[in-house]
Amino acid sequence: MKLRPGLLPLFLALPGASPAAVFEQSDVVFMYPAKDPGLYAAYGATWVAWGSFGNPDRVRDARARGLHATGDIWCLTAGAEALHKDPALAEAVVRDIQGKPIVVPWLKDQVFEGTPAWWGCTSHPAFRAHVRAKLREALASGPAGLHVDDPLGGTAESSWAGGCFCSSCMEAFRNWLQA
Repeated sequence: MKLRPGLLPLFLALPGASPAAVFEQSDVVFMYPAKDPGLYAAYGATWVAWGSFGNPDRVRDARARGLHATGDIWCLTAGAEALHKDPALAEAVVRDIQGKPIVVPWLKDQVFEGTPAWWGCTSHPAFRAHVRAKLREALASGPAGLHVDDPLGGTAESSWAGGCFCSSCMEAFRNWLQA
């Protein structure tokens, strides 16, 4: 795989992707799928990133329009709904010194039945399993590339918001101290 710089935080051209599936200086990248597909032609779009192209039909449609579509994964949070519905994911979140989950500041409005979008702890096995499952889902549709959003995952809130004191991180820290 080759790293491809561009408008995306991290983008990987996938093995087997067409030779044209690399960023060129003239490429026009839509961050999200257009509500009006006619906009792709109007702007000369060549890529759709962060398009949630885990669906083979959407990848085929993008290709039929002459676009390269990326699969995408989000390493920041499992999302409010998934956190609400899955106790293992709700446990696998970044916590402050008091053990309280830390909400992603720019996602404060994303709440599902009272559960907000907490940061996912990238050291916690349940969150890591979630990210791996999302990666398999993203790649299953055969996209031309992969958009990895927030590849550092739970490091930002650890450096400036006072986390991570989740059970997994605390156990790892105790083991490190003993070693």
